[in-house]
This record gives sequence, C-alpha cells and structure tokens, in this order.
Amino acid sequence: MKTFNRQLAIRVFIFIVAFDTIIMVLDRVLPDKWMRVPWWAVNFPGFPLLYLLDGYLPPKLWCILCLLGVIGLLSALLWSTIAGYVFRRSHVA
Repeated sequence: MKTFNRQLAIRVFIFIVAFDTIIMVLDRVLPDKWMRVPWWAVNFPGFPLLYLLDGYLPPKLWCILCLLGVIGLLSALLWSTIAGYVFRRSHVA
C-alpha cells in the first residue's frame, strides 16, 4: 500500500510560499511585467478566487495584497497535496 508523502508535500509547500514571497517582493522593488508571469504560472489554480472576490474588495493596496497572499497559499496547498499524492512512497507492512 502506498502512503501520502508528507515530507515532500511540506517541502513543496514551503518552496512555493517562499517563491511567491520572493516574486512579490521583487515585483514591488523592481516593477516589471515579466516578474508577474512566473507568479501567475505557479498560482493559476487561484484564478477563480481572484475573479470571485475582486469586485467585493475595496481598491486598496492592502486588500489586493491580502487577496494575492490568499491565492498564493491556496495554490501552494493544492500543489503540495498533488505532489504528496503523485510521489507517494511504498509502505512495507
């Protein structure tokens, strides 16, 4: 029987959260539209959440940053779950 690989899932989650943080900070320091491409490529599972909640939030900077942070966390959770199930390890009984 194969079990969920928690160590890999935690590592993938931490890597994606760190990647999102670095890209968001670099985008703030060095504004360039090409910095957004890798962020959106990794966080595309959060697109529906962006379109759902975009009209309900006031157009303030902190609201937009919180929304992007939630999208990043949701995507990191999804990718880590997928990685944990795809790369399961064999459990010897």
